[in-house]
Amino acid sequence: MRGDRHVEVDWKQLVAGVITEYQRHEAVRAEEVAAKRRVLEQVVEIAKPALPALVMDLKVGLTRRRAADALDGTDERWDVPTHQGAPVRGVLLAGDSTPRQLLPGAPDGEYVGRGAYLLEDGRYCILQYRGTWSKAGEVAAEWHADMRVVAVDEVVRQWKVEDVLQGLQKALVGHRRGRGIEAAQERTRRLQAVLQVLEGMTTLLQEGSR
Repeated sequence: MRGDRHVEVDWKQLVAGVITEYQRHEAVRAEEVAAKRRVLEQVVEIAKPALPALVMDLKVGLTRRRAADALDGTDERWDVPTHQGAPVRGVLLAGDSTPRQLLPGAPDGEYVGRGAYLLEDGRYCILQYRGTWSKAGEVAAEWHADMRVVAVDEVVRQWKVEDVLQGLQKALVGHRRGRGIEAAQERTRRLQAVLQVLEGMTTLLQEGSR
């Protein structure tokens, strides 16, 4: 074509330049990851004495079955969910505490999600959720979580450090404001109300048997 000129390309120089730039980028990236790792490690050491007050049983699975009289699809009642507990306790730092539904408006679908947790002994772990749900059939929802204890580098690669720090701060502030105590007191009040009902029923049964 008119106006085109042949330009000689120095391929070796071009490739060498790309390699040099890539190596510089990797070096800077490594320094950034190392800095983030040091921050998270230091924060964990500071927060470690408070972890027993923050952690809770991890939910690693759930099976929810529809009541027998609801299988025709005309009844939306559900039975009590059955949770599977993990043998460890932790506090959520980032991500999902339970799985998310894909396409919740569809007749059925999958569960997805992942969450980063700090365990009671100061180790990090990731829960990867998977499962299925359906608006028909006996099993309405079923999911489980694969739990992996990971190095802090894995957490840095998958989440923003700012989000992780914010998650830990939220847990600390929430506990300091007494939310855990308030929740425990509310559970105690509910149990006491149930006990009162049971005691009343026992009294009626005893009077009726006389």
